[in-house]
Order: sequence, then C-alpha cells, then structure tokens
Amino acid sequence: MVAAEWAVAWVEVVAVAGNICILATAPSESATLSDKFCQSPFLGIADENGDVVWVENPFADVDGASSMFVKFLLDKGIETVIAGTSPGAGVAPILSSAGVKVYVVKGNVADAIEKYKKGYLQTYTGEGSPRGDCKGGER
Repeated sequence: MVAAEWAVAWVEVVAVAGNICILATAPSESATLSDKFCQSPFLGIADENGDVVWVENPFADVDGASSMFVKFLLDKGIETVIAGTSPGAGVAPILSSAGVKVYVVKGNVADAIEKYKKGYLQTYTGEGSPRGDCKGGER
C-alpha cells in the first residue's frame, strides 16, 4: 500500500481512536517500542483510556521521512508520542514548539501505556538524537 492510501486510513483511525501515537515494532501491545522515531514500522493510535488501533507507518521506508512524518502527526492532531527512542535533532524542536509531548520509554507497549495512564512518564526535554535525523538514538 502506498503512503497516500495509508494517509486515508490514518485519517479514519485518528478520527475514531485518539490523540496519542505509540511507535512500535509490531502491531501489538506486547510489541517493543520502536528504536526508530519517524520510521517506526507501526503506529498505535490510542485514546486516554489506552485503547489502541494499529496502522502501518506510511513513512517507515521513506528516506528523509522526518518532515513528512512530523507534518502527518501535526495534521492529525496528535498531542502525545510514546517511543522507544528520542526524536532526531531536527524533529524534537518542531514537536516541542507545536506542543506535542514526547515520552521516551524502554520496554513494551502495554507497560508504556500503563505508565502513561498512571502519570509515571517524564516528558522528553532533550535536543534530539545527535544523528540529527528521525531514526532516533540511544539516550
């Protein structure tokens, strides 16, 4: 499926599911949070209750996906991103200035959702991955 088709699916999902985007390696709550930011293989769209609907990331295999991915999130009204890695240096300030909260957590999706619901996560305040791209980096 091409990116434009996934964009249509994304619009439908976000309208129904919520404003939290979870970046994961597989479409499952038992999956590990992705170590790639903009090119995470799967996106879980969750509401405040933690109910998640999964879609494939249309930008997972796109070189230079950072600006497209960020625009995509902002256009869809995402207010929170939960990921296994920090955003790239070019992405972090854009998300921050748009008011999008980023939480960097190691582990699986279910644990991250539970920690989020209980208020145990701290907002990421760093400058982004030293690589400067959207693949993220260890922190």
